[in-house]
Amino acid sequence: MLDETAEPARQSQSRPRVLLVCYYCSPTKGSDWRVGWGWATEAARRYEAVVITSELSRPDIETYLSEYGKIPHLRFLYVGQSAAGRWLGKLPRFFLYTNPFSYSSWQSQVLAFAHKLHGEQLFNVAHQVTLIGFREPGKLYELGIPFIWGPIGGTQNFPARFLRAAGLVGGLQEAIRSVCNFLQFRYSRKVRSAMRKAAVVLAANSEGKRAIEHVYCRDAVQLLETGIEFVSPKPVVASASNHLRILWSGDLAARKAPQILLRALGTIRNDIKFELRIWGRGPLRKKLEMEARQLGIHQSCKFVGWLPLKDAMAQSEWADVFAFTSLRDTSGNVMLEAMSRGTPVICFDHQGAADIVTESSGIKIPVTYPEDAIQRWASALTSLAQDRRLLRQLSEGALSRAEFFLWSRNGSAMSGVYDTVLSTAKSAVGRRR
Repeated sequence: MLDETAEPARQSQSRPRVLLVCYYCSPTKGSDWRVGWGWATEAARRYEAVVITSELSRPDIETYLSEYGKIPHLRFLYVGQSAAGRWLGKLPRFFLYTNPFSYSSWQSQVLAFAHKLHGEQLFNVAHQVTLIGFREPGKLYELGIPFIWGPIGGTQNFPARFLRAAGLVGGLQEAIRSVCNFLQFRYSRKVRSAMRKAAVVLAANSEGKRAIEHVYCRDAVQLLETGIEFVSPKPVVASASNHLRILWSGDLAARKAPQILLRALGTIRNDIKFELRIWGRGPLRKKLEMEARQLGIHQSCKFVGWLPLKDAMAQSEWADVFAFTSLRDTSGNVMLEAMSRGTPVICFDHQGAADIVTESSGIKIPVTYPEDAIQRWASALTSLAQDRRLLRQLSEGALSRAEFFLWSRNGSAMSGVYDTVLSTAKSAVGRRR
């Protein structure tokens, strides 16, 4: 079902017209939802932006616009699922963020809708934004205008040495995903076509950039897919108590590896005093609660459950340190949210986390093997608990580093990409004439 009832914002003929596709787009949710909203609103600062999104995004967007008013130069159009797409949506998601069959069906509808829109109001650039996973790039390149894809992620895999630590089910799922990743990234017809026809491919992290350049022998622009809107003017003062306040946030799933943090705290429970808050939900919650009891740290651990985005961000102001144990992530918006409040991060030194966190804003743990990682996590937590001066220094460094990931800065970088593409296209037209 296609909805063309949205009223267009006042248009400026002097502004280039950009068509963005964001399956998820919301000003109030995190992850891909926030990614879609961030790039849409940034595009509207400098261009006439038309955003095609799913019906899932409509409630949040319309509530926001009714409360704060329309955003100049920004128009949202909604494409609902067909009957076939809804049926396909009932099939298993496997290890993916959304159902690939249903999403592919939606992309086909988007292409037909985009062709109609382009015939009515010519666009200068088409930009496929979300989902950021590389598997379903859409076919906006068939519009015959410059096509930008990304920033894309999903190319990274769960470290093989940690598969056993993920448990039987989690380890098996991650192993299967790694094999599928290898094959799909190299041999998927959709991916190969998009890589070949895109004017620009944006990689969300350095690992993805290297993969694109190695497999497809083409340049990729590295640009983090997400961002933050606000950075505190000064760091939140570390708690004066002798308790180290630790925050963990995310899906309670195998790829996030929260058990590594619990086991590290279990080894130092008699050496330091700490409070741990775990925000999130997922299939591992009961297992993690049981493990906390077995480790003797359950009285110092609080499982908060799911919180709205605003409440979750406020947790960073409570914490002395943010623990990001994820073993497979394109980036990690929760790290940015913590750093924007001056909360330093402990994370693994790989994938998107390695690009985000620096030595001045946190502590990065080498990806070696589970037993060694647990000891290194324990050592890092102990050092911060015992050295409040170091904690304050890292807090200041976290604020400074967070400045690099403001949405306004990301928007300027993307505008540079748009302008380069538009200039190249204009030159090509001139040469043909």
